[in-house]
Amino acid sequence: MRQLGILFKADMVRAILDGRKSMTRRIINPQPKVITRQEDDPFRDSIMYPVYRSGPLKGKVFGGTLTPRDFADRYAPYQVGDLLYVKEAYYHGIEWDDCRPGEVDPLCGGNDLWYAAAGPPPTEGWGKKRSPLFMPKWAARLWLRVTEVKDPHRIQDISKEDAWAEGCPNPSPIDARDWFAELWDSINAKKGFGWDVNPWVFPYVFERIEK
Repeated sequence: MRQLGILFKADMVRAILDGRKSMTRRIINPQPKVITRQEDDPFRDSIMYPVYRSGPLKGKVFGGTLTPRDFADRYAPYQVGDLLYVKEAYYHGIEWDDCRPGEVDPLCGGNDLWYAAAGPPPTEGWGKKRSPLFMPKWAARLWLRVTEVKDPHRIQDISKEDAWAEGCPNPSPIDARDWFAELWDSINAKKGFGWDVNPWVFPYVFERIEK
């Protein structure tokens, strides 16, 4: 059983805490190549190929054809049964400001944590805001178990039901898919994987568990 970190923004952390979020989608990197096949081709559905990231073979196809299911089973970073600790922005007491995350004593600093999803620290004495990228596992308050890895798909193919499971507020002032498209762009557009680009993603279903 693997224990792996997963990043979430503050609004998505709140959605998990509220019980509104039970799915997440992550960009497939590198993006798979897709080959169009004839309708009568028995391997019509075997369309996904991994590609080399860099080097002299950059962009070249390797391996054989894979169905979406086989592709997910082989290449999805998270798999069914994996335990994920949520990495989120946080604060330590000001006395730890000169320490890197790995230098904070968990026996002391572990009792001195404030999570940014709850808003700014309510009192003085809290230090600088810390990036979720470097949050140590011991500091995580939320743990998730992957219960399903769905077949990879392009982001615009998300269903309305899955958009709700991504944490859409209920009631929402807009359609769940429109809400999700805005959320997706707020996270991924600057990376070149916005909604209009329609990238391939791995969809994960999870459940919250006790630490």
